[in-house]
Amino acid sequence: MSDFLSASGSVLAGNLLKISAKNLVNEFGETWPPEFATDSRGVEARESILKLAGIEIAEHFDNYKKKVNSELEHLLSLEKPNTFSSVGLLGMPRHNPEVLAEVMQMAYDSSTPASEIAGLIHISYRNRKLIESEEFILRVKYYINVTKVRKYVAGFASMENYQDFCTDVKDNFNKALAQMGEKLGGDFRSIEYEFYMQGSAVWKRYPTDPFPEGVDPNDYTELPAPGDVEFAIIMDSEKTLTHLLENWINAR
Repeated sequence: MSDFLSASGSVLAGNLLKISAKNLVNEFGETWPPEFATDSRGVEARESILKLAGIEIAEHFDNYKKKVNSELEHLLSLEKPNTFSSVGLLGMPRHNPEVLAEVMQMAYDSSTPASEIAGLIHISYRNRKLIESEEFILRVKYYINVTKVRKYVAGFASMENYQDFCTDVKDNFNKALAQMGEKLGGDFRSIEYEFYMQGSAVWKRYPTDPFPEGVDPNDYTELPAPGDVEFAIIMDSEKTLTHLLENWINAR
Protein backbone atom coordinates (compact mmCIF):
# COMPACT_ATOMS: atom_id res chain seq x y z
CA MET A 1 0.00 0.00 0.00
CA SER A 2 2.79 2.40 0.94
CA ASP A 3 4.53 1.63 -2.37
CA PHE A 4 1.29 2.45 -4.22
CA LEU A 5 0.91 5.78 -2.40
CA SER A 6 4.55 6.60 -3.04
CA ALA A 7 4.15 5.86 -6.75
CA SER A 8 0.93 7.89 -6.91
CA GLY A 9 2.64 10.76 -5.18
CA SER A 10 5.51 10.65 -7.65
CA VAL A 11 3.10 10.70 -10.60
CA LEU A 12 1.15 13.60 -9.09
CA ALA A 13 4.34 15.55 -8.37
CA GLY A 14 5.54 14.90 -11.92
CA ASN A 15 2.26 16.14 -13.40
CA LEU A 16 2.29 19.24 -11.22
CA LEU A 17 5.86 20.00 -12.33
CA LYS A 18 4.88 19.55 -15.97
CA ILE A 19 1.87 21.88 -15.59
CA SER A 20 4.00 24.50 -13.80
CA ALA A 21 6.66 24.29 -16.50
CA LYS A 22 4.06 24.67 -19.26
CA ASN A 23 2.58 27.69 -17.49
CA LEU A 24 6.03 29.27 -17.31
CA VAL A 25 6.69 28.64 -21.00
CA ASN A 26 3.31 30.19 -21.91
CA GLU A 27 3.90 33.15 -19.61
CA PHE A 28 7.35 33.91 -21.01
CA GLY A 29 6.38 33.26 -24.65
CA GLU A 30 9.26 34.37 -26.89
CA THR A 31 10.70 36.84 -24.39
CA TRP A 32 12.24 35.02 -21.45
CA PRO A 33 13.76 37.08 -18.60
CA PRO A 34 17.31 38.29 -19.42
CA GLU A 35 19.01 35.90 -16.99
CA PHE A 36 17.78 32.95 -19.05
CA ALA A 37 19.78 34.25 -22.03
CA THR A 38 22.85 35.96 -20.55
CA ASP A 39 23.84 33.42 -17.88
CA SER A 40 24.97 29.92 -18.84
CA ARG A 41 23.02 28.53 -15.90
CA GLY A 42 19.97 30.40 -17.18
CA VAL A 43 20.29 28.81 -20.62
CA GLU A 44 20.47 25.36 -19.01
CA ALA A 45 17.48 26.23 -16.82
CA ARG A 46 15.43 27.23 -19.88
CA GLU A 47 16.23 23.91 -21.55
CA SER A 48 15.26 22.05 -18.37
CA ILE A 49 11.94 23.92 -18.14
CA LEU A 50 11.14 23.11 -21.77
CA LYS A 51 11.90 19.44 -21.18
CA LEU A 52 9.74 19.39 -18.03
CA ALA A 53 6.92 20.94 -20.07
CA GLY A 54 7.25 18.11 -22.57
CA ILE A 55 8.50 20.45 -25.31
CA GLU A 56 11.49 19.42 -27.38
CA ILE A 57 14.03 22.23 -27.80
CA ALA A 58 14.23 21.56 -31.55
CA GLU A 59 10.45 21.84 -31.79
CA HIS A 60 10.45 25.07 -29.78
CA PHE A 61 13.16 26.52 -32.05
CA ASP A 62 11.28 25.46 -35.20
CA ASN A 63 8.14 27.23 -33.96
CA TYR A 64 10.22 30.33 -33.28
CA LYS A 65 11.62 30.28 -36.84
CA LYS A 66 8.12 29.91 -38.24
CA LYS A 67 7.03 33.01 -36.30
CA VAL A 68 10.03 34.97 -37.61
CA ASN A 69 9.27 33.97 -41.20
CA SER A 70 5.59 34.83 -40.77
CA GLU A 71 6.46 38.26 -39.36
CA LEU A 72 8.95 38.79 -42.20
CA GLU A 73 6.40 37.89 -44.88
CA HIS A 74 3.95 40.34 -43.32
CA LEU A 75 6.52 43.17 -43.31
CA LEU A 76 7.46 42.50 -46.94
CA SER A 77 3.78 42.46 -47.96
CA LEU A 78 3.40 46.04 -46.68
CA GLU A 79 6.17 47.45 -48.87
CA LYS A 80 5.86 48.99 -52.32
CA PRO A 81 6.87 46.70 -55.22
CA ASN A 82 10.61 46.42 -55.93
CA THR A 83 11.68 48.27 -52.76
CA PHE A 84 12.57 45.18 -50.71
CA SER A 85 13.59 41.73 -51.88
CA SER A 86 15.00 38.55 -50.35
CA VAL A 87 16.83 37.80 -53.62
CA GLY A 88 19.46 39.71 -55.58
CA LEU A 89 19.56 40.77 -59.24
CA LEU A 90 20.52 37.28 -60.42
CA GLY A 91 17.78 35.62 -58.40
CA MET A 92 20.19 34.38 -55.73
CA PRO A 93 19.19 34.69 -52.03
CA ARG A 94 20.33 37.94 -50.43
CA HIS A 95 21.64 35.86 -47.52
CA ASN A 96 22.35 32.15 -47.83
CA PRO A 97 20.51 29.66 -45.56
CA GLU A 98 23.56 29.25 -43.30
CA VAL A 99 23.64 32.99 -42.54
CA LEU A 100 19.92 33.12 -41.73
CA ALA A 101 20.27 29.98 -39.60
CA GLU A 102 23.10 31.62 -37.61
CA VAL A 103 21.09 34.80 -37.11
CA MET A 104 17.96 32.87 -36.07
CA GLN A 105 19.98 30.84 -33.57
CA MET A 106 21.53 33.97 -32.03
CA ALA A 107 18.11 35.58 -31.74
CA TYR A 108 16.52 32.47 -30.22
CA ASP A 109 19.33 31.93 -27.71
CA SER A 110 19.00 35.56 -26.54
CA SER A 111 15.17 35.41 -26.29
CA THR A 112 14.83 38.12 -28.93
CA PRO A 113 11.15 38.44 -29.96
CA ALA A 114 10.39 37.08 -33.44
CA SER A 115 9.08 40.48 -34.55
CA GLU A 116 12.40 42.17 -33.71
CA ILE A 117 14.66 39.76 -35.58
CA ALA A 118 12.19 39.75 -38.48
CA GLY A 119 12.54 43.55 -38.56
CA LEU A 120 16.33 43.32 -38.79
CA ILE A 121 16.16 40.76 -41.60
CA HIS A 122 13.55 42.91 -43.36
CA ILE A 123 15.79 45.98 -43.33
CA SER A 124 18.67 43.97 -44.77
CA TYR A 125 16.45 43.22 -47.81
CA ARG A 126 16.15 46.89 -48.81
CA ASN A 127 17.11 47.16 -52.48
CA ARG A 128 18.60 50.65 -52.39
CA LYS A 129 20.89 49.87 -49.44
CA LEU A 130 22.45 46.48 -49.98
CA ILE A 131 23.99 44.92 -46.88
CA GLU A 132 26.58 42.17 -47.18
CA SER A 133 25.93 39.08 -45.07
CA GLU A 134 29.05 39.66 -42.94
CA GLU A 135 27.87 43.13 -41.91
CA PHE A 136 24.32 41.85 -41.44
CA ILE A 137 25.52 39.25 -38.90
CA LEU A 138 27.56 41.92 -37.09
CA ARG A 139 24.52 44.21 -36.94
CA VAL A 140 22.41 41.46 -35.39
CA LYS A 141 25.16 40.70 -32.84
CA TYR A 142 25.35 44.38 -31.94
CA TYR A 143 21.59 44.64 -31.54
CA ILE A 144 21.46 41.56 -29.29
CA ASN A 145 24.62 42.18 -27.23
CA VAL A 146 24.53 45.97 -26.99
CA THR A 147 21.23 47.67 -27.85
CA LYS A 148 18.99 45.10 -26.13
CA VAL A 149 21.22 44.91 -23.05
CA ARG A 150 21.75 48.68 -22.80
CA LYS A 151 18.03 49.26 -23.56
CA TYR A 152 18.56 52.35 -25.68
CA VAL A 153 19.84 53.13 -29.15
CA ALA A 154 23.07 54.77 -30.36
CA GLY A 155 23.64 58.48 -29.95
CA PHE A 156 22.90 58.85 -26.22
CA ALA A 157 25.44 59.07 -23.41
CA SER A 158 23.19 57.38 -20.85
CA MET A 159 19.73 55.97 -20.19
CA GLU A 160 18.81 59.26 -18.52
CA ASN A 161 19.64 61.22 -21.71
CA TYR A 162 17.62 58.75 -23.77
CA GLN A 163 14.60 58.98 -21.46
CA ASP A 164 14.75 62.80 -21.52
CA PHE A 165 14.72 62.70 -25.33
CA CYS A 166 11.70 60.36 -25.41
CA THR A 167 9.83 62.54 -22.91
CA ASP A 168 10.48 65.68 -24.98
CA VAL A 169 9.24 64.00 -28.17
CA LYS A 170 6.05 62.75 -26.51
CA ASP A 171 5.39 66.13 -24.86
CA ASN A 172 5.74 67.92 -28.20
CA PHE A 173 3.49 65.41 -29.94
CA ASN A 174 0.84 65.74 -27.24
CA LYS A 175 0.96 69.53 -27.69
CA ALA A 176 0.51 69.05 -31.45
CA LEU A 177 -2.57 66.87 -30.83
CA ALA A 178 -4.02 69.50 -28.51
CA GLN A 179 -3.43 72.24 -31.11
CA MET A 180 -5.04 70.07 -33.80
CA GLY A 181 -8.07 69.68 -31.57
CA GLU A 182 -8.33 73.43 -31.06
CA LYS A 183 -8.20 74.03 -34.80
CA LEU A 184 -10.78 71.38 -35.69
CA GLY A 185 -13.02 71.99 -32.70
CA GLY A 186 -12.45 68.62 -31.01
CA ASP A 187 -10.44 67.03 -28.21
CA PHE A 188 -7.66 64.80 -29.49
CA ARG A 189 -5.58 64.63 -26.31
CA SER A 190 -6.77 61.12 -25.41
CA ILE A 191 -5.67 59.55 -28.70
CA GLU A 192 -3.55 56.48 -28.04
CA TYR A 193 -0.27 55.96 -29.88
CA GLU A 194 2.98 54.03 -29.63
CA PHE A 195 6.41 55.62 -29.70
CA TYR A 196 9.50 53.66 -30.58
CA MET A 197 12.99 54.09 -31.98
CA GLN A 198 13.88 52.82 -35.43
CA GLY A 199 16.47 53.14 -38.17
CA SER A 200 20.21 52.62 -38.19
CA ALA A 201 20.74 53.81 -34.59
CA VAL A 202 19.24 50.49 -33.47
CA TRP A 203 22.07 48.40 -34.93
CA LYS A 204 24.94 50.83 -35.60
CA ARG A 205 27.25 52.69 -33.24
CA TYR A 206 28.96 56.03 -32.70
CA PRO A 207 32.59 55.79 -31.51
CA THR A 208 31.70 57.55 -28.24
CA ASP A 209 28.72 55.35 -27.37
CA PRO A 210 28.95 53.53 -24.01
CA PHE A 211 28.98 49.72 -24.06
CA PRO A 212 27.47 47.29 -21.53
CA GLU A 213 29.86 45.72 -19.06
CA GLY A 214 31.59 42.67 -20.49
CA VAL A 215 31.12 43.70 -24.14
CA ASP A 216 34.29 44.58 -26.06
CA PRO A 217 33.79 47.67 -28.30
CA ASN A 218 36.62 46.40 -30.52
CA ASP A 219 34.31 43.62 -31.71
CA TYR A 220 32.17 46.23 -33.46
CA THR A 221 34.68 48.71 -34.91
CA GLU A 222 33.66 47.71 -38.45
CA LEU A 223 30.10 48.92 -37.92
CA PRO A 224 29.49 52.31 -39.56
CA ALA A 225 28.00 55.21 -37.62
CA PRO A 226 24.24 55.83 -37.93
CA GLY A 227 23.10 58.49 -40.35
CA ASP A 228 20.80 59.92 -37.68
CA VAL A 229 18.56 58.96 -34.79
CA GLU A 230 15.04 58.12 -35.99
CA PHE A 231 11.82 57.53 -34.12
CA ALA A 232 8.30 56.58 -35.14
CA ILE A 233 4.88 57.36 -33.74
CA ILE A 234 2.37 54.67 -34.62
CA MET A 235 -1.39 55.02 -34.32
CA ASP A 236 -4.02 52.47 -35.28
CA SER A 237 -5.37 54.17 -38.43
CA GLU A 238 -8.94 52.90 -38.13
CA LYS A 239 -9.31 53.63 -34.42
CA THR A 240 -7.61 57.01 -34.74
CA LEU A 241 -9.76 58.08 -37.68
CA THR A 242 -12.92 57.01 -35.84
CA HIS A 243 -11.78 58.89 -32.74
CA LEU A 244 -11.02 62.03 -34.74
CA LEU A 245 -14.39 61.96 -36.51
CA GLU A 246 -16.32 61.35 -33.30
CA ASN A 247 -14.63 64.27 -31.56
CA TRP A 248 -15.14 66.51 -34.57
CA ILE A 249 -18.86 65.58 -34.87
CA ASN A 250 -19.44 66.02 -31.14
CA ALA A 251 -17.88 69.47 -31.31
CA ARG A 252 -20.29 70.64 -34.04
